[in-house]
Amino acid sequence: LSQCVLLAYFVFAVCSTQFVWAYTLCGIDDDILDHEKVRSGMIWRGYFMSAVISIIVDSMSVASWVCLPLLVETFQDPSRRIGLLPVCIFTLVLRIGVNLMGLVVASKILHGTVQVGGGIFTALFSPILTSSRLIGDAMLTTTKMPLWTAFEGKGTRLGTRAESDQSERVWL
Repeated sequence: LSQCVLLAYFVFAVCSTQFVWAYTLCGIDDDILDHEKVRSGMIWRGYFMSAVISIIVDSMSVASWVCLPLLVETFQDPSRRIGLLPVCIFTLVLRIGVNLMGLVVASKILHGTVQVGGGIFTALFSPILTSSRLIGDAMLTTTKMPLWTAFEGKGTRLGTRAESDQSERVWL
């Protein structure tokens, strides 16, 4: 049920964000655009809080995901053991992974539309927002910074020698 709620939040948030991007590209009035940005930000913040709660609950229920298959296997006939433990662990890891990726996407869009907001949301979720934004910047950014940029750093000016060359020079 929680995954269905998160899916509904995600679908509505993506639709609202598409409206914002369409209004931005078409040059719609700022009043309408600002109102839609606020609505989109509220939906993304709701998704973000729900995903955090879902991850916490899933993490707290790891024991039940592991113990239930082991309990079922103890009461089964040894020749008919299905082995539910790997399936349960895979499902749990998949749920947490999908929710973490949703957090990264939500944080990236909230920061991109400048709808992170303030108040209790930022105070409470600040560490999660910043870390998921850093992950989103590393994973979802299409343009990467080059490893080397021309004319960056101290360098040497034309017509002068580097400091190591000047110290080795002997004056006659």
